[in-house]
Amino acid sequence: MKHQLRGLSRTIGLVALLSMIAAGTGVADAAGVRSAAPATVYDGTTALGSTFFPSSVVVAPGGRQAFVGVTATSTGPTGYSAALDVLDTTTGAVTATIALPAPSSEVIEQLGFSPDGSRLYALTGQTLSVVNTTTDTVLTSVTAPAQTTAQGWLQGTLSGLAVSPDGSSVYVSQSGATAYRQNGPARLLVFSTAASAFTTSVQLPGAYGYADDVLVRGNGRDAYVSTGAGLVHVAVGGAQPTVVATVAQPASEHGTDGAVISPDGTKVYAIANGTGLVHVISTATDTITSTITVVSGYADLRYPTVSSDGSTLYAVNDDVSNGPSVAVADIATGRLGDPLTDLDADEIWGAALSADSGTLLLAGTSADSGGLLQFQPTS
Repeated sequence: MKHQLRGLSRTIGLVALLSMIAAGTGVADAAGVRSAAPATVYDGTTALGSTFFPSSVVVAPGGRQAFVGVTATSTGPTGYSAALDVLDTTTGAVTATIALPAPSSEVIEQLGFSPDGSRLYALTGQTLSVVNTTTDTVLTSVTAPAQTTAQGWLQGTLSGLAVSPDGSSVYVSQSGATAYRQNGPARLLVFSTAASAFTTSVQLPGAYGYADDVLVRGNGRDAYVSTGAGLVHVAVGGAQPTVVATVAQPASEHGTDGAVISPDGTKVYAIANGTGLVHVISTATDTITSTITVVSGYADLRYPTVSSDGSTLYAVNDDVSNGPSVAVADIATGRLGDPLTDLDADEIWGAALSADSGTLLLAGTSADSGGLLQFQPTS
C-alpha cells in the first residue's frame, strides 16, 4: 500500500518541481539532472497549520496549475483537516486552498481530472469529492456504498481513480475491508458524473484485498486495476463491469504496486510488488511481453509515469537507506538513464507529469525542509 501515515507529526511537506527544459523527453534529456536552488517556497501552511502531509499531486490539462492534496494534524474535531492547495506552476504560489472531508486519519489519495479539466475528483477515506476547478469549490462529496462485512470491520480506503474518455464515469478502486489480520476483497466502483452517485461495482480477485491505480484505455471499454493479485483487466463498456482476466506473474511475485498505461493504450507498465521490476503488459493479450529491471533485488518502486510520446518511463525509487530518487528508463530498449537525484526529501508520496511531459511534480516529506524545488538539465 502506498499511503500510510508514518511519522506524520514530525514531517514537513515538500513538492519538488522537476523541469525538463530540453527539447525532447527521452533518457538523454534526463541524464545529468542536478538540483538547483528553489525558485519559490511552497510550505502549505496558509490554511493547514505548521504540520502537514502532502500525499498526492496532479497537473491540470493546461499545465498552468497543479493541485496538491495535503492533510494537516491537530486541527478540527477529528485531529485532521484535508485540503487541496492550488499552485501556479509558473511561480509556485498557492492561489487557492480547497477544504475536503478528512475522516479519521485518512490522507488524500489519487486525484484526477475530467477530460475538459473543469472537474477534479479527489479521494479521502471512503469519500469521492467533485471540485469545480473554475471556482475552486467542492460541488459534492459522496461516500461509497458500504462493503458487506462482519461487525467491527473497517471499511476499505478508496485508493485510485480514472475518468472515462467521455467524462461520464469515474472508476474508483477500493481496498478490501479490514479486521485484525484479515482482509476482505477489493472492488472497482463506478461513479456516474451525471447522477453524482456510485451506481455499480465489481469484486476484484485476490486474497489480500488491496487495490490502487486504475487505468482506462481510450476506447472507454477496458479498465485495469493494480491489485495484490496482479494487474486485473475489467470490461467497463456495459451496464455492469466484469472481470476479464488477471495478468499472470512469475510464481515468486506477489501482485502489483502501481501501474500506468501507454498513451496509445497498447501497453501497461506495472510494478511487481516489492521488486525493482516493471513489467510491460500487452493490453491485446493480457500477458507480460518484457520486463524493465530498475533495481536488482528488493526495491520500493512507486508512482510509475510515462512521457506523452510513450518513449520514457519514470518511477520513484523510495530507497530508505540512500534517499528517494526517480529512475528513468528508455521504454523501447529498457536501458536506464541517470536517475533524478538530490530530491531533498525523506519519502515521496505522489508523482505527476504535465501533459507535455515538460514538468514532473513529486509530493514528498522531509523531517527538516520543505519547498518547491526546481531541477534543470545541465548543459
